[in-house]
Amino acid sequence: MNDRSLTIPGDSGDIPAALATPPGNGPFPAVLLLHGTASHRDEVGGMFSRLAAALAARGVASLRIDFAGCGASTRPQTDLTVTGELADAHAAYRWLSAREDIDDTRVACLGFSQGGMIAALLARAEPRLAALGWWSCGPAAQPGPAFAFLAPAFAGDADHVTADLGFTTFTFSRTWWHEIQRLDLDAALAAFDRPILALAGSADTLIDPAASAALLRATPATDLTFTELAGADHIFGVLDPDRDQSTPVVAATADWFADRLAATPTAVPPMSAAEAELMRFADHEFPRAETLEDRVRFRDGLVARIRGFRPLMIDVEVPRRDGPVPVVAWLHGGAWMWGTNKHVATPIDTERIREELLAAGIAFASIQYRLSGEAPWPAQLHDTKSAIRWLKYHADRLGIDPGRVAAWGESAGGHLAALLATTGHRPDLEGDLGVATGTSRIHAAVSWYGPTDLTAMLEHGFAEPVRDLLADRPGLARQASPLHQAGPDTAPMLLVHGTEDTPVPAAHSRQLADACIRHGVPAELVLVPEAGHAFAGADHIPYTELTVAYLRRVLRSSSAAATAAAATDAATGAPA
Repeated sequence: MNDRSLTIPGDSGDIPAALATPPGNGPFPAVLLLHGTASHRDEVGGMFSRLAAALAARGVASLRIDFAGCGASTRPQTDLTVTGELADAHAAYRWLSAREDIDDTRVACLGFSQGGMIAALLARAEPRLAALGWWSCGPAAQPGPAFAFLAPAFAGDADHVTADLGFTTFTFSRTWWHEIQRLDLDAALAAFDRPILALAGSADTLIDPAASAALLRATPATDLTFTELAGADHIFGVLDPDRDQSTPVVAATADWFADRLAATPTAVPPMSAAEAELMRFADHEFPRAETLEDRVRFRDGLVARIRGFRPLMIDVEVPRRDGPVPVVAWLHGGAWMWGTNKHVATPIDTERIREELLAAGIAFASIQYRLSGEAPWPAQLHDTKSAIRWLKYHADRLGIDPGRVAAWGESAGGHLAALLATTGHRPDLEGDLGVATGTSRIHAAVSWYGPTDLTAMLEHGFAEPVRDLLADRPGLARQASPLHQAGPDTAPMLLVHGTEDTPVPAAHSRQLADACIRHGVPAELVLVPEAGHAFAGADHIPYTELTVAYLRRVLRSSSAAATAAAATDAATGAPA
């Protein structure tokens, strides 16, 4: 799959988007994906980015967009209106349909929650729309807490109101509020006679699944698929490992669109040696620098092209200092199944982490890796190692010190950070992506509640994501376990873990810390009392401050080990 970020011209400004296409030249069928209220183009739990990968694997392209004030949009949140969302959806649909690699007779639309309402309005206005999909959309069962708060606020004379939606805060305009109240879904779909897919959870408290089914059955569509998932909530349990039904939702949706749009999965032809060399690394796509008062920002750097997949990207922010600064590579969590380098799948405040690192004089690099639904292990390790080599290779241009590189990750990202620490001396695990010179040795690593023993997780615990990661090859579990890779060459580590973590028990961090100490490697273990996974039930801010203080201390100067690692990279061709 090729998944790239871009902007689409809209009536009210540029629309941030991501286009995912299957291998080959097309023309492909395609699905426009519209996110829900105050969300973003990858959706909660990365469900849209995962759906994009699943569609591409079935020969279907997709386009995801950010509405005003959402995701990567630079427009203010108060610009979000139903009229504006529909205008953006129109612009995206027409842009997608006009592409030479897209079959404009086979373009469909799927909306999640309020995005489904916009999809219904688009269906009424675009008679060529081939099919319509709804996730958790329909008549409201009752207003959620945030919207119950908005109603009395807008009953007064407020022009805009800020509401806490649980996953984010958002400032809504009076215009949006009045338009959303006047939406008539029955009228929007009264003449829609093309295939319809609708998935809803029986435990959804925001919409009424029965009313949604009745509304859709009243349309003239003869091909209607309505599925109610037992026990699923409004977001299909994607943030609750014990109730997550997002994986079957994504798979069933991708299968349905591939069938209705008559897509043919595209086989990837063999790659020539010349093409392979061209795909390895494109230095001319080094990101353009944006110099601000206190930092230099490098966005969308190309780490590696991977044929048949989205390119690996990186975002770097470097504090303005005299001389090169240390850098921390940030690895997002998400059970190896969701998340991107721009959107985190957990409640962790990545912006605060970035700002505290920059204030401490440490650069922040947010790196991307392929998810388990895109590629099996060890792709994730190879991707992260290629990003570390990229940072070292471009150290002079970025203004960073290649001898002071650390990794910090949470959950699945913590697992990968720990593996960077334990396998930096293993050339057999470097992979062959991107920059071919240097090594991925790092100076230190921080793992927040990351799994360290995948063999144990397969036997008891959070087994399904591990099976997906390993593609049902349990023999690779030891190779993918930091605990079993730890040795005297391991980089120093800080491990932070909640004592009440159920998906990944604190024993994972405790055992890895003990193993490091046995091998003479400095390791610090911090247990967070009464905290669950992702520090649920605890304030993670003090542990952000603790972690930044640790990194400032260990990265203060190039130690002998860091100097030796930089010398090793220099000897293998990377700039020191």
